[in-house]
Amino acid sequence: GKSEEGAVWLDEAKTSVFKFYQFWLNLDDEGVEDYLKIYTLIEEEELKELMEKFESDKASRTAQKYLAFEVTKLVHGEKRAESVKNISEVLFGDKQFSELSDKDVDELAKEIPTVKPQSVLSALAESGVVSSGTEARRLVAEGAISINGIKISEDVDITTSSLVKKGKNTFLLVR
Repeated sequence: GKSEEGAVWLDEAKTSVFKFYQFWLNLDDEGVEDYLKIYTLIEEEELKELMEKFESDKASRTAQKYLAFEVTKLVHGEKRAESVKNISEVLFGDKQFSELSDKDVDELAKEIPTVKPQSVLSALAESGVVSSGTEARRLVAEGAISINGIKISEDVDITTSSLVKKGKNTFLLVR
């Protein structure tokens, strides 16, 4: 097309490996089977089993997860695909931040705001995740902030590498 807006590139200088993986992960349910046939090397029987599992629980996004991993693996290699899969599971799934390798954390640092160790209120304000210290204090008091998956209700000092989460989809890395 004429516009590069919203385009996904094979070159990681134009689309990071994480964003590439997220592109495939966020495809709609309707087209995922066709994409699996076109963009992966999945065998017919495995595709049938995967789609049956997906149809029985679409919320699990099993098909999209398979697609995202396999296409990312083909383009960027298995290690990079595994890394961004791990990062995605920490950000949006049940995996703990402590399960990420140092290389995974380096990859994550390219994708979300990153600040040095400090108080959570200062980190939120410095990173731009909140617009003011007042907003940061309010969010903490309301329990809308968590550090490594644990909700906090007062300002605390973050002294080790940690993932701070505001709401469901806003993240900050302290390292």
